[in-house]
Amino acid sequence: MALIVRFVKSLRDIGVNVTNEELKELLSVDANGWKEAVPQIREHYAAFGERLPTKLLSSLDDLESALT
Repeated sequence: MALIVRFVKSLRDIGVNVTNEELKELLSVDANGWKEAVPQIREHYAAFGERLPTKLLSSLDDLESALT
C-alpha cells in the first residue's frame, strides 16, 4: 500500500492529478485476459526452442501462478 501512496504522490508532484476512480482503473489487472493470453505466449515461446532465455519462461510460470 505504501508503494501506491508514493506512486500517487509522485504523480501529483509532477502535476498529474487523477481521481481515485481513474487510479483504480490505471492499477487494475485484467486477470481473465492474462489467463487467456498465457497459452498463446507459451505457443509463441515454443518457436524459440532452446534459444529462449529461461528467465522468460520462469517469469511466465510465475505470472500464471499468480493468476490462479
